[in-house]
Amino acid sequence: MAQMSVSARAVDMLGRQQIAGIPTAIHELFKNAHDAYARNAEIDYYQNQNLVVLRDDGIGMTEEDFISKWLTIGTSSKYGVNRKSEYIPDGMAERKLMGEKGIGRLAIASIGRQVVVLTRAERRDGLHDMVVGLINWSQFEIPDISISDITIPTRTFPLGVLPAALDLKSMAKELISNLQTLGNKIPKEYFELISKDTELLSFSPEVLFKNLQAQTHNNWQKLCRESEEFNLQNDACPVLDGIGKGTHFIIMPCDETLALDVKSNDRSTTELQKILVGFSNSLSDNQDAVLKTKFRLHQGNAGPQELIEAGFFNKLDAANGDHFVEGEFDQYGQFKGFVTVYRDEPQEHIINWNESFGQRTRCGPFKIQFTYLQGDSSESLVAPDTYVEVKNKLNMYGGLYIYKDGIRILPYGKQEADFLRFEEKRSKNLGTAFFSHRLMFGAISIEHDINIELEEKAGREGLRENTAFREFKSILENFFEQLAADFFRENSSNDRFSEIKNKLKQEVQAEKELLKKRKNNVGPKKERLLAELEFFFSDLNSGYYLNEVNQLLQFVESELSKTDNNWSEKEKHKFITDVRNHVHSKLKDLDKKIKITRPNIGLNKSIKQDWESYLKNRERLTNEVITPAKQSIENLIFGYIEHNGISFSLRDRVTELLEEEKKSLSRNISNYRSELKENVVEIDSTIKAKARLKSNEYTNALSEVMLEINSTSIDTMSSEESMALISSWETRLDDINSQTDAYFTKIRDTIELVINDLNDESSSSVDILSALENENEQYKESLNQYFEFAQLGMSLGIIQHEFSSTARNVRESIRSLKPWADKNEKLGGLYRNISHSFAHLDGYLKMFTPLNRRLYRSKVELSGKEIESYLRDIFDERLNRHKIRFEATPRFLTHTTEVFPSSFLPVFINVVDNAIYWLNTQRESENPSKFIKLDVDDGLLTISNNGPAIAIQDEDRIFEFTFSRKIEGRGMGLYISKQSLNNEGFDIQLVSGGTNASPCFAIGKQISEGE
Repeated sequence: MAQMSVSARAVDMLGRQQIAGIPTAIHELFKNAHDAYARNAEIDYYQNQNLVVLRDDGIGMTEEDFISKWLTIGTSSKYGVNRKSEYIPDGMAERKLMGEKGIGRLAIASIGRQVVVLTRAERRDGLHDMVVGLINWSQFEIPDISISDITIPTRTFPLGVLPAALDLKSMAKELISNLQTLGNKIPKEYFELISKDTELLSFSPEVLFKNLQAQTHNNWQKLCRESEEFNLQNDACPVLDGIGKGTHFIIMPCDETLALDVKSNDRSTTELQKILVGFSNSLSDNQDAVLKTKFRLHQGNAGPQELIEAGFFNKLDAANGDHFVEGEFDQYGQFKGFVTVYRDEPQEHIINWNESFGQRTRCGPFKIQFTYLQGDSSESLVAPDTYVEVKNKLNMYGGLYIYKDGIRILPYGKQEADFLRFEEKRSKNLGTAFFSHRLMFGAISIEHDINIELEEKAGREGLRENTAFREFKSILENFFEQLAADFFRENSSNDRFSEIKNKLKQEVQAEKELLKKRKNNVGPKKERLLAELEFFFSDLNSGYYLNEVNQLLQFVESELSKTDNNWSEKEKHKFITDVRNHVHSKLKDLDKKIKITRPNIGLNKSIKQDWESYLKNRERLTNEVITPAKQSIENLIFGYIEHNGISFSLRDRVTELLEEEKKSLSRNISNYRSELKENVVEIDSTIKAKARLKSNEYTNALSEVMLEINSTSIDTMSSEESMALISSWETRLDDINSQTDAYFTKIRDTIELVINDLNDESSSSVDILSALENENEQYKESLNQYFEFAQLGMSLGIIQHEFSSTARNVRESIRSLKPWADKNEKLGGLYRNISHSFAHLDGYLKMFTPLNRRLYRSKVELSGKEIESYLRDIFDERLNRHKIRFEATPRFLTHTTEVFPSSFLPVFINVVDNAIYWLNTQRESENPSKFIKLDVDDGLLTISNNGPAIAIQDEDRIFEFTFSRKIEGRGMGLYISKQSLNNEGFDIQLVSGGTNASPCFAIGKQISEGE
């Protein structure tokens, strides 16, 4: 007689090899927690320690349950008629049990090969002893042993007691001892692997759970502060400390693929989030049965990051869509429910499925509820802020989820799991396939006891594709196709969607036309202003204004030198009057040339900065050049008058100047009055012409209706026909009246607006429009800047994620060199160079990381000699190639500053790199002796060069984000340098620049506003 035996590998094949991945395995464990009537299930993943801890506050397992059920393959405690818990805690409603194949317990092997199970049961007689078991799943991969060969060490602990580190070591010893008794059956590599794993069991579960309970309490307090819906009575702080009821799993080491599952993709979501969010149906009214799940990621010294609790859809999100559908499919596949289009009143609607042929479906009845958002915000009635928020969630988690008894079935809801082929249909026929998987959030609800034939696959990769599932899919595909035909096409019988959408399109088009008209009106003014500013800065940089003033001064000096003492007083009077009038005329022309009138239009940031730079430089030009020159000329003229005793009346001179200004002002007023008169005549003519044209148009339309009325024998018609005809005439007359009112009201409002603007001298509608345009320009530029920041942040996030562990290893290696470096002078120099170089690299990578999350650094006394040597190491080859002399003064070489090298050195690198770039733009004939110089001036470290001057209008802008004059420059270097220095209490400024002045930057302590 023979007997069948079971290899240990059967467990591995039934468990780990059947599960799609770690997120799926965690989902199974959450289902087990749900079946154990847990209110909370929390996971903490310590990535650096390869440690995963899962804790729930369910009813736990007794020692008998653990041995006879949990450790027994194929138990039927939750199958068929036994799908009911033996014990339901007080105050909790009965839950429909999810597990039935025993996969959950075996799924743990997917998370990690060694697990410590700790479970304390609560039953009607109170709390039981804690049961602790140690399982190393690698044993179940060994081919030559059977299940009966494997020992699972277990221990029990009374109330209030948790296992200590010694208890874990004792269990590990028992496990290893059993493997040793199996002798050659255990391959050497497996024995060494399992032995190495057991060495990790050197911690105290009591300390671990105490720390984790503190995390749970902190998370609960945060929710109390932030959530308005939080109920302190119903949402008490979870107790997951091991002392109370529940089951806890300590998995160490965990599988390395978990690190990939928590890594964000280009949509800022992780594979783990896509699987674990929405564990229970958040749209359901029965929230009492909901299991609250959390997954905290611990990386380095940073605070834990909650991955699945926040961000998923809730009922408020479901109410913030454009269209809503809710209803039921009966046992024949016929839908009956409510459809809400563009937030209108819900319309009761029926959709037939014509393939049932009077037979009950195999899949059974089920429910559906979903919210849909228009893909373009211009076609949506959702408020802009809310639209962005909901759209972001849809980008991460949008889809149609399937829930069985309120618990999510995987993988439905993932955007890759588009089982109804929404996107495929849209790509083939966008005109008729309205719905997109990425723009909806909804739930299809089925029940185990009703939809019996909709069975999950063994590996939890969706529903089995049997006849029932194919019917289920066919019903839904027909439903969405018919729903689109009935409501969401141009020719739909319910035309609300097309009516609202077309209206929104018309509004958008009208706005575009208005903006285009405004742009055409504003464009020439903006171009004229840009041209005038460009001429001003060009003349300023070329020294034109200074030359004009100097020539005028020289003219006066030259003319005065030509005078003859023999002239009569009358001749002298005429001479000096002519000189004075000539000077006045020239200064007047110069004043006109430097004066630019700003049009009342919105300006973007660049033009606004040019304008502000113009105002500052015009004031400087007036105060420093023109006014002193005027004074010098007046002194020369007054000296001549006084020397020659010429009689001049000051009053006459003032009166003469005032008369000239009066004439000029009168001319300007006269010109403006003429223009305004012409405008008034044109407005009057336009209004009369428009009024006449529209009056005739509406009168003719009215006459046509009256003609139709007078030529129709209405008395010979039936009452129904006559009422319908009268109703159509009334509608047409109402339309004519409405169009007339709308048109003439628009003209009246426009005229009233002009009159109000004329009466209100403080501001006008043009001022308001200009202010709005300014604000709009700022928003557009901010959006572009935020986009740059977002891309930069994502790139740096990837770099930081990949670099962090390597950086720590390098840091530790550098530190290990220090004892030898302290004793060896040559090695000491090498050590300092490596240390500073690494800190410099770290500084670049961490420039945008909050200070409290930077890798460890310390301040040092950094000398000028070290800075100079460091820069030479980096730039020597380029400096020699471009024939640029690099020098540092003795004052600089001996100067020391207490700084973080990783924040300080990158600034010097950036400024010197810029200097080399700009020096290289000059030919050798232009600048035969190029140099870059490091110096100290009044305690400030200076970096100067004799390259091209920085334009006057750029002096205040070179430290702004994205500003650059380099070809393909990104404008980040100086901005980052300044921010980095400011964070450390230092600052960098441009201390010389502008016309003919070589650039010089100064670095020193930041001066506070109060100093």
